[in-house]
Amino acid sequence: MLISVDETNWNKTFIYFINKEHIIKTENEKNFLLNKILKIYGGLGSFSDLVIYVEGQVMIKENIKLETFRKELFKITKSMY
Repeated sequence: MLISVDETNWNKTFIYFINKEHIIKTENEKNFLLNKILKIYGGLGSFSDLVIYVEGQVMIKENIKLETFRKELFKITKSMY
């Protein structure tokens, strides 16, 4: 979804997470990655602040899907940490 709306910054972040997930070997590495994922939810300019616009228009349907994804990712990550 992020690619389809040209959101390259957060797309790169999630590619990083996916690549790291494939090479985790220890519990410490897993916890490090989970902590990094949880940190994207806090502060100014965080993943929580992302609103999808296309040509200056807020994309309602896409933002609803994004919010569902954000909540689910947070819930899953928190439960694994």
